[in-house]
Amino acid sequence: MLLVLSISLALGLGSAQTPEPARQTAEQTLARIRERGDRAASQLFFELAAKRDAEAFANLREALEFVADESLAVAAFGAAALFKGSSLEQGVGDWLAKRTFKARLPAHQLGASSALAYFWSSHSAALERVLKNHPRADCRALALAPLVPGLVARGNRHACLLIFENAALENDSDRRVLLTALGTFKTSTVREALVRKLRSDSLSEVRKLVLLEYFRESDDAGVLKAIERRLGDPAEEVRLVAMEVLGRQQDGQALRRLNRAAAGANEEFIVRAISALASRREGASDWIGELYGFCHAQSTAVRLGAARALGHLPTQDALTLLHRLLRDRESSVQLAALEEIGAKRQLSSIPKLIGALADNGGLVQAEVALWLRLMTGQDHGTSSTRWRAWFEAEASNFQMPSLTVAEASENQRRQRQNAGGEMRTASFYGLRIQSNRVTFVLDVSGSMDDPAGGRGTSSRKRRSTRLDVAKTELRGALRQLLDGVQFNVITFASEAQASLPRLTKLNRKTRLKALAEIDTWRAGGGTAIYDALLRALEDSRTDTIYLLTDGEPTVGRVIDPAEIRLIIGKLCRKRDVRIHGVAIGRESQLLKNLARDSGGQYVEIL
Repeated sequence: MLLVLSISLALGLGSAQTPEPARQTAEQTLARIRERGDRAASQLFFELAAKRDAEAFANLREALEFVADESLAVAAFGAAALFKGSSLEQGVGDWLAKRTFKARLPAHQLGASSALAYFWSSHSAALERVLKNHPRADCRALALAPLVPGLVARGNRHACLLIFENAALENDSDRRVLLTALGTFKTSTVREALVRKLRSDSLSEVRKLVLLEYFRESDDAGVLKAIERRLGDPAEEVRLVAMEVLGRQQDGQALRRLNRAAAGANEEFIVRAISALASRREGASDWIGELYGFCHAQSTAVRLGAARALGHLPTQDALTLLHRLLRDRESSVQLAALEEIGAKRQLSSIPKLIGALADNGGLVQAEVALWLRLMTGQDHGTSSTRWRAWFEAEASNFQMPSLTVAEASENQRRQRQNAGGEMRTASFYGLRIQSNRVTFVLDVSGSMDDPAGGRGTSSRKRRSTRLDVAKTELRGALRQLLDGVQFNVITFASEAQASLPRLTKLNRKTRLKALAEIDTWRAGGGTAIYDALLRALEDSRTDTIYLLTDGEPTVGRVIDPAEIRLIIGKLCRKRDVRIHGVAIGRESQLLKNLARDSGGQYVEIL
């Protein structure tokens, strides 16, 4: 349909105009087409057909035999539309109808289908035969376009199914057009036919999605049963949309439906499914009860999704459940609950956050302290005792500052720290290490042997190489980290190598071993950033990565920065992993994006 339209608009076939007379003989034009074949200009075919007589038609047919390319075939066959309104209209249309089925080349079948659509007024029966019988979906879609108004006018089940089964669905615009057409059919027999289609497992994914959208607001029992069947669909997107559509049903079946839709699915799907439910159920009286069940589910992903869903509910019950999730056994759930609590900015949350400071360490504790600062404008570190004493003294008169004011105060605090401020904690190139489950990923490729143009916080020698400075920075970080922190170190050049098989607790023995191994590093090889990050993410306990590199990816399983960002970003979101990026010697858009996408920080050492 779009091909036909574009050719029509480009060449003015929708009007009564005809091209300018040919500037060369038909024999010369044929010779040029014969010589150039698929490289011939499409305008040459229109020049051959311009006279609109029998000789012109014969010349066009001969010229088409030299075309095999599909896009050129569609354009070249479009020249046949010049015969519409001429004495040859019937004969040309008949020839196109035959070529649609009998052309030897698939490209010619598509081109003939495209051109036949121009003859819809005289060859609607031929177009309908293409619609019903042609084996190629793209040919059927081209034949459908001019027939839609007539099929809609019929208004029966058969006409509706012809439109539904053959419409092109290449983009959102196509889907909207199809939904509009389906909406014009009002009979119960049409609805029943579409319900049967939705129940069919053989229906394509994109057409299932169209029907789910079509039936989105239906309360019919038969429709709902068909939608529920799609909860077991092989396609995750279909299951997700079915879950969302059914979410408006306030029948207490959300958890059962979720369990069915999520069978065998990954964590990201489960979280999306619950979030989809939440977007449809904000006002449902039973929804908070269902979320209570989600909060106590065995699956971490279900509990994580529940935390996100509770953020949609502006009720005290929802906030109470979020407070409970602060005590979840998985840090990813705790962090999600913390983010939703922070977004709600309620006074009743402050004592709960103070309690969470005492119950947690590492990244969770650091994030709790951050949200306490953002909600109060105060800074009492990570000491629950000091926070509790402050709150007991000030609670009766306390007024929560606006988020804008609190963020400005937090930015000033960070600037003081970056300038060598008051807090002495473990750091790597000036980035504070707050996690107790951290993996360092360092570039040891050949370019790291270049002189260090900038300095890390611990650099000593003016002529040190980039790798020398990186070694010094890592040694300092490992010495500053407290015993009990779980860590690993991964180096990468043309390949990625982990110092340890998994995250390991830092103690005197493991610290000395790691420091000794640093001394053995030598620069050389390519830059396999993707492989190194993937190796770090294989350990499900890692929640923070410090990535250092001085270049762009050059080797490995994936080297395209956009693709690396997409894949690694998805993995980080699934597991709530943060990446902090250190770019050496140059700006790195990849590191900047990875840090931004995962909620980490990015620094440049130039």
